[in-house]
Amino acid sequence: MNTVRIILLIFFNINFLLIAQDTIPKDCVNLVPNASFEGNGKSTLKPWKKINTADYFVNSKNKKMQDVNKIKFDKNYILRPAHTGNAYAGLRLWPQNYNEFLQVRLNNTLERGKIYYFEVYITPSKYANSYARSFGASFYPNAPNYISPKILDTYRPQIEVRDDKGLYDKNNPEEWIKITGTYTAQGNELFLTIGNFDLSDKEKFIRKNIFSFGKREAYYYVDDVLLCEIGIDSALYYSNKKVDSTYIDSSTTLNSQFNIDDYKELFKTPTRQDTLAEMLPDTGGSKTFFIYFEPNSYQIYDSTFQYLSYIIQVLYEHPNLKIVLKGYQDSNEGTADLSLAQQRALNIFHQLNGNGIAQTRFTIQVPKSSCKSDFSFLPHCRLVTITIINE
Repeated sequence: MNTVRIILLIFFNINFLLIAQDTIPKDCVNLVPNASFEGNGKSTLKPWKKINTADYFVNSKNKKMQDVNKIKFDKNYILRPAHTGNAYAGLRLWPQNYNEFLQVRLNNTLERGKIYYFEVYITPSKYANSYARSFGASFYPNAPNYISPKILDTYRPQIEVRDDKGLYDKNNPEEWIKITGTYTAQGNELFLTIGNFDLSDKEKFIRKNIFSFGKREAYYYVDDVLLCEIGIDSALYYSNKKVDSTYIDSSTTLNSQFNIDDYKELFKTPTRQDTLAEMLPDTGGSKTFFIYFEPNSYQIYDSTFQYLSYIIQVLYEHPNLKIVLKGYQDSNEGTADLSLAQQRALNIFHQLNGNGIAQTRFTIQVPKSSCKSDFSFLPHCRLVTITIINE
């Protein structure tokens, strides 16, 4: 099965402990009602809303059901196995702004500053002549009516996975693939919409082969939608210079540790444009930024988000930049398996990735050695380093 997920580079080096690929908390609570479309055994798509003529299927030994827009001889309606259970949905894409969506009211509103993990399984119909290039999800306080191209242009998806060669399992085109992403909530989002949000036919389709003629059509089956909180919040301190540890009392808490006005030479507080320019490494160079945490915590504080937004904008505007995240913990924190350091690194990853920075640009490491072996000036190792590399 093909899965869109974090790319972790494997190093056979005793100095590094690589993090696990599966980052969903075990106690993840799904905020999506009727997430697998089984309807608690009642064979219903409700409370999901169909936008345009989305389809619904049940394929079991005891029941065969097609709740579809009846089109004679449409082979896309031939029943197939669901990803799990017996029920699944179907979405059709045609040219000229015809996209089908599924939309649902979440069980709870999303909370500002929280990070949410999203996944859905899709697979293309073998009978359609084209693949879709992207599939995504949007989150808004209201329920956008995506029938209108103007609404589609206004309410863009916050999560979108794109493959210009088409979304399908390259080894087995009829296999289900998992689409995943993370989203940092702005607050009060209540409606989830899933589907293809492309505005132009060129972006939307790729024909399956050069001998595929006629009106372009992509058709995808959909199953098992998941949205759950994986939560972060933290404090970032941005520095261009090495900090002499004599200036910092490591016994104090982060909230009282620094007075920015007292240390202007150590910690810059420039304008946004100045910061963006200074954050960009020279060609062939790199720059490292530090995010500090309270003892035994991986939470990110509200004061961090503005600074992380600078980093996100630089990375977004310069897609060639690579990112190395290193998670650390003090010797008296957490457990020997460095799980706290791992969680800190993952939380920063989710913050950046949830704001549109592609997973393939990241290398994530949890060094076994102390942070002070690389940064001797640091007062403690309760941190994550973000290194931006301009190759």
